Amino acid sequence: MKDFSSEKLTIEIENKNNEIIMYWIGKSYNNELLPILKKYLEEFIEKFNNEYKEKELKINFKKLELLNSSNIPTIITLITNVEKNKIKTQVIFNSNWEWQESTFTIIKKLAIGYKNISIIGM
Repeated sequence: MKDFSSEKLTIEIENKNNEIIMYWIGKSYNNELLPILKKYLEEFIEKFNNEYKEKELKINFKKLELLNSSNIPTIITLITNVEKNKIKTQVIFNSNWEWQESTFTIIKKLAIGYKNISIIGM
C-alpha cells in the first residue's frame, strides 16, 4: 500500500505481521486537499479488502498536530466505510491534546453501535 503526502499532511502505511497501521502525521488544514484525500482513502479501503482482509487495521492519529474542522467529515467517512466493509479497526488518538479529545469524543458517539470499530485515546 502506498503512502500519501500533500503539503503538511502525510499518511504512512506500515504492514506488520497481523495488522496494517495507517499513521496520520502533520497538519491537515487545506480544504482543497479533500477530494484528493477522499480518493486516496477509497482506494486504500478497496486495496485493503482485496489483499489484507484477514488483518486488523489501526488508524493512528497521535501525530496529527492539526485538523481543520472541514476535514472531520473525511475521517467520519473513513470510519463509516471501514465499518461497512467489516474491517476490524482500532482508531487511536492523542488524548493529551484537547482538540483531539473533543473531536474523537464526538466521532466515538457517532460510531456507537459499530461492531468492528474501537476508538481509543492514549
